[in-house]
Order: sequence, then structure tokens, then C-alpha cells
Amino acid sequence: MWFCLTKKDVDYTLEYLKNKPDLLDFFRHTFAPDEIFFQTIIMNSPLKDTVMNDNLRYIDWSRKGVPLSAFLTIDDADNLLNSSKLFARKFDIELDEAILDLIDSHKSN
Repeated sequence: MWFCLTKKDVDYTLEYLKNKPDLLDFFRHTFAPDEIFFQTIIMNSPLKDTVMNDNLRYIDWSRKGVPLSAFLTIDDADNLLNSSKLFARKFDIELDEAILDLIDSHKSN
């Protein structure tokens, strides 16, 4: 679900599905098709060597005692702003609104 496709990927996928329409039926009855549909087609194509294994999202899975990804706060600002990521998650304005204000001010510079 967290991926980006190039125009080449989209064109290839659409053409592929024209030739194999039964694949859509298969994925209609598959668990979590949004997580494997495009990946299956592209990684079994001549385009597989162009795939970049990076979803460009800043997510903190490293916090001990937190079963899911951590909510980002102002304490994460340096790591977040110094990362090469284009997206981030997760935020909670009830927990810390300042991090979002900081991101807003940073992006306008």
C-alpha cells in the first residue's frame, strides 16, 4: 500500500492485465491484495531491476515497549528533518502538535 509507481510501471501493468485478465479475479479473492498486486506484477517483469526498496516514509519501529510504530513528537524533529524521507507517520495532535507546526514551518523555507 505504501509505494509509488512510475508511468512505465503503470503502463506495463495495464498492458499485462489486458493479456491476463484472470489475474484480477485471482487478486479479488486474495488476502491483502493492495500489498502484493503491483509488487507481484512488477517484480516478475523486465522492470524488476528498476525497483527501489524504499517506501520513502519515516516510521519509527525502534521504540521499546511500543508494539506498533511510534507516534512522532518534537523529540523526533532532528531525525525526521534530517532524513531523506518524503513522508512520515504517525502523528497525534493530542499528544504533540508542535512537531506538525515545525514540519509546516520547515517545508515553507
